Amino acid sequence: MQRNRIGTIVLIAAIAGCSPQDHLKPAPQPLPYIAIEKPSPPGQTRIMLTARIRGRFVIDDECVRIKAGKSLFTPIFYDGTRIDRDTEGLFVQDAETAIRFRNGDRFVGGGGEMPADHLKELRLASSPIPQACQGKMGTINPGLQRAQR
Repeated sequence: MQRNRIGTIVLIAAIAGCSPQDHLKPAPQPLPYIAIEKPSPPGQTRIMLTARIRGRFVIDDECVRIKAGKSLFTPIFYDGTRIDRDTEGLFVQDAETAIRFRNGDRFVGGGGEMPADHLKELRLASSPIPQACQGKMGTINPGLQRAQR
């Protein structure tokens, strides 16, 4: 009698495991590309452009970009800046202030635009920049703050 109960329990558990109520969560959508500066070799000083930049984040399915005035460029952020998503959606978190910026959020900080050829020649980005994200390029220093409109 004990063997029959165990067999029945195993059978019920197996059927329950195949129940249509069990739904697999969809695979999360990949995060957009964000260019992060590769760490400087020991003893080498980081290059930081110091122009004041006021702009807004443009985050789409492919890339993180910055709209500053009439210019749209792909920024290279410093190590420690990250992109992620939460219940509100995608965000970029500043490496120094830990402020989270979302698509359309305005900011003020330091950095500057550079010719894309120069940035590629310096190989500043820690990973190859996808074709869809190439074009005007620049750097964004850590320490971004929210900007008023």
